[in-house]
Amino acid sequence: MNPADAAALGVADGGLVQAESRWGSALLRARLSEAQRRGSVFAPMHWNSRFSSLPSIDLLVNPDRDPVSGQPEYKHTPVRVRPFTAAWYGFLLSRRRLPMRHARYWSCARGNGYWRYEIAGDQPPGDWAAFARSLLCSAEARVDWLEYFDSARSRYRAARLVGGRLESCIFIGPDPELPARDWLAALFASPALDDDARMNLLTGRPGKGRVDAGRVVCACFNVGENTLLQAIREGRVNSLDSIGAVLGAGSNCGSCIPELRTLLDAHGATANGAAAGEAV
Repeated sequence: MNPADAAALGVADGGLVQAESRWGSALLRARLSEAQRRGSVFAPMHWNSRFSSLPSIDLLVNPDRDPVSGQPEYKHTPVRVRPFTAAWYGFLLSRRRLPMRHARYWSCARGNGYWRYEIAGDQPPGDWAAFARSLLCSAEARVDWLEYFDSARSRYRAARLVGGRLESCIFIGPDPELPARDWLAALFASPALDDDARMNLLTGRPGKGRVDAGRVVCACFNVGENTLLQAIREGRVNSLDSIGAVLGAGSNCGSCIPELRTLLDAHGATANGAAAGEAV
C-alpha cells in the first residue's frame, strides 16, 4: 500500500488488514511503500495455502477471463481495505514444519535450519500452555520445556529443547510488539545452548555484554545488520571487498550486495573499495 492511503485508513506498516471484494475476502499483512501507486494495492500471487492461511489471492479476483488467452481480469478488481485487530499476535520458530491450528492468520518462511511462522488469532485459547504444546510437540525423548506466562499482560512465551539444543519456541502477546526474531533464529545454528543463551531465551534477547547480530542481511554466511554496522563504525570494513574478506557477506551468491552498498553509503563508507572522502 502507498503510505498516504494507509494513513487515511489507519493501517500501520506490518499490521494486519482485511481486504474484501465482491468475490471474497483475505487477511493480509500490510507493507507500505512509496513505490506503490496511490489508490491501488498489490498482493503477490505466490502466497498460498502451502505458506499461509490464505488459500489464494484469487479469492478476491474477478473470475471473468479472456475467452482466447484465459487471462483473468485481475487488474480491474476493486477491493476495500480496512485494519484488522487481532486478539493476540505471535511468532514461532521451529526446526520442523508445523500444522497451524487455532490461528486466524499465519504465514511461514524457511530460514537457515528453521521455519519461521508469524501468527495471529481472533480468539485467545483458554490454556496457553496446552495451545503451545499442541503446536510444538512431537515424539522426541529428553524434551525440556521453558515457559513464562504473564496473565495480567496476556503474554506467553515457551521454548522446547531437545538434547540441549533449541528445537522450537513461541512468543505470544496482545499486540504486534514482540521481540526481534534474529537472535532467536541464530540459536538454531548452535549444537547446544550455553548457560547464557538458555537463561535469556525467553526474553528474546542476548544477555548483557552479548551482541545481537540483528536482522540477517547475508543468508549465505548468516551475517546480521548489527554485525555489519559495528564493523563499519570500527573501521574494520569500508568497502564491499573488505566486507567479503572480513565477514564473508556478499562473497557467495551476491544477492545481498545492493543492501550492503546501502549500509556502506548510509554510514560513511563507500561501495567501491575506498574510504569515505577519498578520491577514486
